[in-house]
Amino acid sequence: VERARTDEVRGEANEGTDRYRPAAQLNMLHSLAAKLSGLGSVEAIGEAIAAELRTIVEYHNCRVYLQQPDGRTLLPIAFRGEYFAEYEEETLEELVTQVGEGMTGWVADTGRSLLTPNAQEVEFAVQIEGTDDIVESMLLVPTKLGDRVNGVIVLSSIGYGKFDEQDLQ
Repeated sequence: VERARTDEVRGEANEGTDRYRPAAQLNMLHSLAAKLSGLGSVEAIGEAIAAELRTIVEYHNCRVYLQQPDGRTLLPIAFRGEYFAEYEEETLEELVTQVGEGMTGWVADTGRSLLTPNAQEVEFAVQIEGTDDIVESMLLVPTKLGDRVNGVIVLSSIGYGKFDEQDLQ
């Protein structure tokens, strides 16, 4: 599975706003680069990434994972978002995953992004134990150092088809 997709259109696109998205994306990258140069910990970098992404992509939840030295473990270093009842039971310990496990692990393993309008439709998705079965759009992107994956950024939003190709970009 290269990418979970649908031909459904998410809501009514505002073409006037969409044409400004590339400029907003570029501005966010400049802002993020300036902030990252002064940060001293990977957690602070993860938090800065999550905060800056919020300026260009609407999401309910953002997790930034860092691959650990063992080459297998993906540790969440930042967790940010709106805490709806659907997310309030998640803990950082429960979010630790392995390369190859679930959607986050698949992205880390393949080095490819994943955009799905509904995580329930992804056959290799793994539900976090104790959480409700909800319709949740997800966008997952690998972070890389050269050609090597060193982490994954995971955005989720309650509802169907909340992300699009421009969000992926």
